[in-house]
Amino acid sequence: LNYSTIHNCNVAMRVFWKWLTEERLASGTLILRNPIKGQETTPLNFTVTPDQIITHTYGTSQMRLLALIGFFFSLRPQETLALKPSDFRVGTVASKIEACKAMKGSGHYDRLAVNIQQQRKSDLLKSPKNNSKGYVACFSEIAAKEIVSVLSKLPPDKLIFKGNYWAIAKEWRTKGYPGLSLKDLRRSSIYWLGNHGKVDFTILKLHARHQDPSTTALYIRRPEDQPIEATDWNLEA
Repeated sequence: LNYSTIHNCNVAMRVFWKWLTEERLASGTLILRNPIKGQETTPLNFTVTPDQIITHTYGTSQMRLLALIGFFFSLRPQETLALKPSDFRVGTVASKIEACKAMKGSGHYDRLAVNIQQQRKSDLLKSPKNNSKGYVACFSEIAAKEIVSVLSKLPPDKLIFKGNYWAIAKEWRTKGYPGLSLKDLRRSSIYWLGNHGKVDFTILKLHARHQDPSTTALYIRRPEDQPIEATDWNLEA
């Protein structure tokens, strides 16, 4: 079992033990061993650039739109699949939103934002994770123009992505970006912004909507470099 699973089990057991003692069904001290947190590595097997996401040929137009929204807004897949066109703000209206102002200050695009208010679990719409509600900015003009072009032709109050959550995820595995999971779109997006996009760490944390800064730090870890054979000592090579 990993660190998170053991930690969650311990928390649940302590709450359960407290209830047992309050109901006089148990007594004594509950002793649990704390998990040891080892050195974690990023789940990303490789990184991608914005250009690679844009220029890749996807299996369907829905998979392409899924990639553009998931990557250029750095969204969780549950959030992306719960979106409607009416959740988006465009142009001057978007540029006045704080998330877009922050992106502009970092040298990125600032005229498209999306308001995250729900997420999709299976076929159910629920509130998103704690600290996750609010506007998120798209950081690419090229992606923004294509997204707006598609969304403007769709019913404003209907879900953008049709089908069961798991069916969409299955389709992504064969018609999406090879080697990237739906969650990897968010991981690789935040990684790129933090390592190559010149985005301040505080702004990156707010963009990712992480409650704990240490979570943001995990997202910008580099994948392990593959071994490279030694060459000669010519610096110009």
